[in-house]
Amino acid sequence: MTGYSMRRNPIGWLAVGLLVLVTVALGSCRDVGESEVDHDPDGSTDTDSDIDGDADTDSDSDSDSDGDGVHSACLQPAPDPLPALPEINLDSSDRPLFDHWRDFECEDVAVLYCGDEPNNCENGFDFDECRSLVVGDDEGVCAYGDGDVWCDGEGEAIGWNDGGCFACMPVESRAAACCAGIEGVDCREWPYPADGKPGMICARHEDCELGLVCGPPHGSGFGLCQCPETYGSEPQSPDYCW
Repeated sequence: MTGYSMRRNPIGWLAVGLLVLVTVALGSCRDVGESEVDHDPDGSTDTDSDIDGDADTDSDSDSDSDGDGVHSACLQPAPDPLPALPEINLDSSDRPLFDHWRDFECEDVAVLYCGDEPNNCENGFDFDECRSLVVGDDEGVCAYGDGDVWCDGEGEAIGWNDGGCFACMPVESRAAACCAGIEGVDCREWPYPADGKPGMICARHEDCELGLVCGPPHGSGFGLCQCPETYGSEPQSPDYCW
């Protein structure tokens, strides 16, 4: 009876057709909406995500402020390739001799500290002069009287005044200075973690801060962290260091 009525009633067929079309249209809209909006289990929504992961972010946010690798104290970036290293005094394991100060026990070198009594260097070591390691103060360590910057057998490099001064002194003297905690003396353990500021001792380019190079000083047996544009100028310790 129902089939007969439908065949006889074209309006009924028209209503069924419209119902089918509306249902299909609503299903298509729902599919499109779901494809454009992703719902995470936690309820958050990610709209139009990039399947390649190429988000529009600033990947250079932690890089050098000027973006070209120039150290803040310099005018030029480090060249590529890096310049030749200076001659470094090394032992058989390629460890710089200036790092040998760490091989001494503090109790064995404590007598070399001469901060309280500047002229007291008669202590069993053959170092006859108290060398100040604090600008404007007598605090220092006993060392050779003819100390210089040529580390050719009578000492190795030591830096003080936070990189402002350098010279060659016995490694025992540097050990005494570090054990005494004299402020400003370079007591880092080599290899240095790329933290060498301009004027600080180095044995390789990686010892220096980014943008600096390990170049030759006015002296021998060690290097100094310096700006690329000053490489070859052989920087010296200022007069106030002596």
